[in-house]
Amino acid sequence: MGLGFLSVSRAVVPVSTGPIEVPILYRKARSVLAVFPVENAALEPLLDPVGLAAVPILGERPVVVLAFFDYVDTTIGPYHEAATATVVVPRGMPKPQHPMLDLLLPLRWRRLGLYIFDLPVTTAVANAAGRELWGLPKFVTEIPFTWEGERVEAAVCDPGSHERMCSLVGYAGGGSRVPLRSLSLYSWLGSELLRTEVDLRGMAHVIRSPAFHLHIGPRLHPMAQRLANLGLDGAMPALVQLAPSFQARLNLGRRVALAGAAGAQESVASQAA
Repeated sequence: MGLGFLSVSRAVVPVSTGPIEVPILYRKARSVLAVFPVENAALEPLLDPVGLAAVPILGERPVVVLAFFDYVDTTIGPYHEAATATVVVPRGMPKPQHPMLDLLLPLRWRRLGLYIFDLPVTTAVANAAGRELWGLPKFVTEIPFTWEGERVEAAVCDPGSHERMCSLVGYAGGGSRVPLRSLSLYSWLGSELLRTEVDLRGMAHVIRSPAFHLHIGPRLHPMAQRLANLGLDGAMPALVQLAPSFQARLNLGRRVALAGAAGAQESVASQAA
């Protein structure tokens, strides 16, 4: 991977743990991403209050993505991260007729984005930056992540304990090799809906009907409760994407101007409380 992808102008911004530079650069990372079809009715209580709408991706069904990241070398230090998310458009924005094609478009033309429900991380600076600059639902906890040969095991622990609230386990053999596609994220920062572009560089293996399964442990934390309410305890993903080595740029978000969007912010604030 060339250095040009990471040779971009950056600005210093303050966060509560100390100043950082943005965009945040991820020089070396790896990830596993599992895609689960779910019922739209299960997502509506999570999305309606925040002014977003789920988009069907697999046939007529929307999906929930559970992803784990091992950030080996970044400009804010090494850390692990996990994410639960779904593909959305802001309420009032027309849904694309062909969602899968929309996901292949360049970011500047894309309507679809990921809305993240939970984003645990393992360091204070990653937590502070995500919350204060992007409004992302981060919290600090342990995130064990092992990838040895074809076996992959990743988990999120209940904060303050070693007890695993969810675990994804499987084998990473086979699949089709594809280039990573850059991402867009939707999030609320204060009263503003942001759209953030995440530039990715690298290759991944996509495995359909993979030998992976998700186990949900004690449901004391809201993340575990959400996964259980989505019907994912014991679920096997429709596909898994494994990226053994990639680079990324996490850019600052831009405000999305949509009529009525700010009305959802009261509910966002109540959920964060």
